[in-house]
Amino acid sequence: STTYKEFRQFFEKDRALVRRFQKIDVNEPTIEDAIEIMKGLKPYFEEFHKVRYTSEAIKASVELSARYINDRKLPDKAIDLVDEAASRLRMQVDSKPEALDEIDRRIMQLKIEREALKVETDEASKDRLARLEKELVGLEEESTEITSKWQAEKQKLGLAADLKKQLDEARNDLAIAQRKGEFQRAGELAYGKIPELEKKLKEAEAQDGKAGMVEE
Repeated sequence: STTYKEFRQFFEKDRALVRRFQKIDVNEPTIEDAIEIMKGLKPYFEEFHKVRYTSEAIKASVELSARYINDRKLPDKAIDLVDEAASRLRMQVDSKPEALDEIDRRIMQLKIEREALKVETDEASKDRLARLEKELVGLEEESTEITSKWQAEKQKLGLAADLKKQLDEARNDLAIAQRKGEFQRAGELAYGKIPELEKKLKEAEAQDGKAGMVEE
């Protein structure tokens, strides 16, 4: 496939190529059609980026790209939008939060100052050391709390992606079992494993929807 510009640039100038290829015009899909295309691509994006896309996000990617991106066509520009959004989300989750980074830097500064104060014997230095130790305790507790929340959020994101993958595999196994007439296996999947995975995924997605450290 190619664009009209590329066709005029490369194909129309070469009669041999024109004879060998038949030009078929493919019109840009409507917003409704583009949304359906994006829904079909959604599992591949989720598997690649290890993130989850809501139906609202998929719809918004098409509508917003159609409104604000004028130099490309659907569904390509919607694909670029969700791809970039997922990449940024992964970077935010994998990178240390700014608030935590600032606290850890402050802790390091105070520890360096503490070592210098330990060799001082004057009352002012002793008083400063006592106040510094108290501040360090508070900052280290805050750092531990934020780190715990950050790590938990990373785990939740990974859990939802893993459950989605397991659910897709289970549904595929169910289709295979039904085609082969393996009714016992199909029953175990349809009424046991798949509903359980759907329940766990719903719970994981509900947790993802709560306020976290990663900006939307």
